[in-house]
Amino acid sequence: MAKRKIDGNETLQNRKEAEHESSDEEMDMLDVDFEWFDPQPAVDFHGLKTLCRQLFDLDSELFNLSELVDLILSQPLLGSTVKVDGNQSDPFAFLTVLNLHEHRVGGLRTISNLIYANDVDTG
Repeated sequence: MAKRKIDGNETLQNRKEAEHESSDEEMDMLDVDFEWFDPQPAVDFHGLKTLCRQLFDLDSELFNLSELVDLILSQPLLGSTVKVDGNQSDPFAFLTVLNLHEHRVGGLRTISNLIYANDVDTG
């Protein structure tokens, strides 16, 4: 946005209103249709693994992400994937539930320990 000089007669309020109007004119709208699907192992494995890697950031190196994604995909009725380009595309987001008492092996145990350690540190 180009800056303009403020004349002696122009008040600061008028300038703010003019900037607000020009920013409204420049705003673009993006229309996205989100679709919800059950997790499908044949389609969603790599997309979910990428999302988990982004979620856990550096901590993702402490456990086997593939094992976690396999666990998520093994219970397709307890989760959803959010996609924008149909069922065959990579998920934009996902939602799932994992029982920490039932699945006390490998990566899930490490994740629960990380959550507990972070809670103690911030608590």
